[in-house]
Amino acid sequence: MLGNMDAQRLVRYLRNTSASTHSELLDEATAEPALGASDTAALTEYLLSLHNPAPTRHPLIPKNWDLENMKIETMSHALELFGLCQCEFDWTAIKQVYVQKALEWHPDRHASQYKEDATQMMKLLNRAYAKLKYHRE
Repeated sequence: MLGNMDAQRLVRYLRNTSASTHSELLDEATAEPALGASDTAALTEYLLSLHNPAPTRHPLIPKNWDLENMKIETMSHALELFGLCQCEFDWTAIKQVYVQKALEWHPDRHASQYKEDATQMMKLLNRAYAKLKYHRE
């Protein structure tokens, strides 16, 4: 991640600097004659990675789930998503679980880093609920 600048040189440089913010550090590093262009670029990339961490998956969503392409093909898929089995096909229980899950996964209730996952999960819950409503009629 740090390109040609090794970790020991970076630590030494950071200890000796008087900069208090990342932007001051970048300004100082750019003016530093001992640092080459590749070192400055590596430092910039490193500091940007601290501000923009890689997006992470919501901890409650299994890693192997593809929320955008997940299909609710059968009634049992829909019930499984709600944590119910076919023996519990009680419409009031299904509505109650749906409302509970909708409140839990509403995008406005999640931090900005998880809003996309919450939105996809809400869409999935709505498709599952629609499937169950269709089979109810």
